[in-house]
Amino acid sequence: MFRIPTDKSYKVAPGGTVLLVNSAIDHSLNSPLEHSLLNANFEAKDVKGKMLNNPEVPALQNVFNIYSGISYMNILTTGQGVVIFRSSADISQLKLTYKFGKTSGTQYGLLPKRYIIDGVDFLRHKATGTDVGEKRLYNDIDAGYISINATAGLSGEVVYRKTASTAAGGHNILMDTNNSTNDFQVSTSVTP
Repeated sequence: MFRIPTDKSYKVAPGGTVLLVNSAIDHSLNSPLEHSLLNANFEAKDVKGKMLNNPEVPALQNVFNIYSGISYMNILTTGQGVVIFRSSADISQLKLTYKFGKTSGTQYGLLPKRYIIDGVDFLRHKATGTDVGEKRLYNDIDAGYISINATAGLSGEVVYRKTASTAAGGHNILMDTNNSTNDFQVSTSVTP
C-alpha cells in the first residue's frame, strides 16, 4: 500500500489528474511505444534498484507491503485491485489474512471497506485472454474490471478514466459508476 505524502495538503482540481508511477523517467528512450513520465506527481521509489528513480519527483510512501522484496507497484504482471482510501489508522497494524480457503502462505492486509473512496480492478491479460476469476474487489467497489491488451508490457498502453461530461466551468466530469468496464478505457496516449 502506498500513500501520498502527508507533509502537506495535495489538492486535485475538478476533472484533474494525479499521475502515480513506478519510474518517473522518459520511457520513450527505451521503447518507441512508451511515454515520458517526467511530469509525474509521485513516484514509488524502488529501493532495490530494479527501476530508475527520478529524484525530482516526490516519493509515494510505501506503508504496507506483503512482499519485502518489492518496493514498487506491481500491477501488470499479477493484476491488482487498486483502491483510493482515507484513514488515520496505522496501516501497518492491519489485520492479516490468507487467501480464501488457505491456512498458510502469503498473508494479505484487510482494509476495512469504510475507508475506501474508489477502486478499480486491473486484471492481467494473458495469451488466452483476461481471466475474470482473478477479480479481487467486491462488486460494490468495482462491478467490472479493466485490462490492457499486452501480456508483457512495453506496449505504450495506459488506462484512464473516461469523461462523462463537461461542467459549465469547462472542466471534465469523470465517469464513476463503480464499474471499471464502463468507467475506464485503454489508450496509447497519455493525456492527463
